[in-house]
Amino acid sequence: MIHITDYGNKRKLCYPEKVEYLKEKVDKTNGMSKLFKVLADENRLKIIYALTHEKELCVCDIAGILDSTTQRTSYHLRLLAELGFCNYRKEGKIVYYSLEDDNLPNSIKNLVDQELEKKAN
Repeated sequence: MIHITDYGNKRKLCYPEKVEYLKEKVDKTNGMSKLFKVLADENRLKIIYALTHEKELCVCDIAGILDSTTQRTSYHLRLLAELGFCNYRKEGKIVYYSLEDDNLPNSIKNLVDQELEKKAN
């Protein structure tokens, strides 16, 4: 066992190589909690799920899906766009949103579909 100084305290490690290897990996997740906080919101999850079924939707249609206002829906869409989940384009006064990349949203879709299937059984 090796003793490592931890803020003036000593602690024992059974496998220092594993600790070092995993610490390096885990440290790369710093800042990622924001991503999961964004996904933890029901409305944003519904938006992503809806956009996995339709290539592109306008803000007013997404608001209709959520039974929400266009202002609140736009807020959620802006957050998703800031994190790189969505792209948007304007056509006159209408703003259309689509998914940036299908990989993570499709993973989310698969998880939601699995949960819906569990609920149905």
